[in-house]
Amino acid sequence: MLFAVSSLLVHVPSDAFAADTWTAATTTNVGSTYLYGVSMSDANNGVAVGNSGTIVYTSDGGDTWTAATTTNAGSTILYGVSMG
Repeated sequence: MLFAVSSLLVHVPSDAFAADTWTAATTTNVGSTYLYGVSMSDANNGVAVGNSGTIVYTSDGGDTWTAATTTNAGSTILYGVSMG
């Protein structure tokens, strides 16, 4: 599976790698933030990060993403994330 990040998180299932299969992922409480990095720990669980301290996570292979609760992130920009 592949992901692309910017102001939108898009997801391509591994069994459908073609330009016309990229679709916007469903996000909850993310707003219009820019995302800069994404990492998956396995086929289902992953994290994406971006500006204003944004952290979103998925547990369904990237079909849906939910904003994690952060405090005092302010204008912090997170450019990358790595999950083992």
